[in-house]
Amino acid sequence: MRPATERSTIGVVGLGAMGGRLADRLAETGRPVLGHDPFGGTAQVRRADTLTELAETASVLLLVLPTPSAVHGVTGELTPLLGPDHLLVNHSTVAVQDAIAIGSLTETGCQVLDAPFSGGTESAIAGTLTVFAGGDNGALLAAEPVLTAYASRVVACGALGAGTTVKLLHQHMVAAHVVAAAEVIRVAASVGLTATVIAELLAGTAADSAMLQILAARLAEEPGTVRGSTRILHKDATLAAEFADSLGARVDLLPTIRQVLERHLKNVSADMDIAALARR
Repeated sequence: MRPATERSTIGVVGLGAMGGRLADRLAETGRPVLGHDPFGGTAQVRRADTLTELAETASVLLLVLPTPSAVHGVTGELTPLLGPDHLLVNHSTVAVQDAIAIGSLTETGCQVLDAPFSGGTESAIAGTLTVFAGGDNGALLAAEPVLTAYASRVVACGALGAGTTVKLLHQHMVAAHVVAAAEVIRVAASVGLTATVIAELLAGTAADSAMLQILAARLAEEPGTVRGSTRILHKDATLAAEFADSLGARVDLLPTIRQVLERHLKNVSADMDIAALARR
């Protein structure tokens, strides 16, 4: 497939918190966008009722789905619909072996890119996501004109599965930062320091982190918009733990992080924003 152009119709499968923002961002740049989400989603773009309609109209397909099982179901349904004129970009976070397995779609002639990203809804809206790309150079070249509409950094990580490998290492760190930042905010509150104040005091120091600043900013707002749920963070931490276990690598901190997230899921709505972890 030739590199996507501004006239290439882009199909977005999964129009939730992230997929919806990507679809809207692409539409704002003037690109033809067609979305599909059986659960509705949040995007304002034109919708396809079925994956068949989507594949018939769009040459570039972006998967932005919340779970590995959802990705498996969609790719299974898409398999007989794809051909040499298609490019499939998987932005969903899955297990490494699943990211590699999606590569079997190349047997249809379709190009496949393993491309999970770093950044939340704010980054998607601003076009500042980082994409961890795994796949051959041809697939990356074909996808680049689309990716750069919402990503300011596209990192070539290697073959299929390499993008997901980096994303799971990334999520291992993110989960640790989120849990640590939430804990510090709660302790600081016990001595009369608000989240905003402790974030300002630690800004730029060795103790600062992107997640500390993000949690503090979200806590200063009224609860409402979910830009990253505890359910998704727990899912990603679990995938990271399973990945480490498959390698026989020792992990000391991750099991505790998962326990913290699991306890939170039992006591608070799983679909609340991760900022809820920092509330007392």
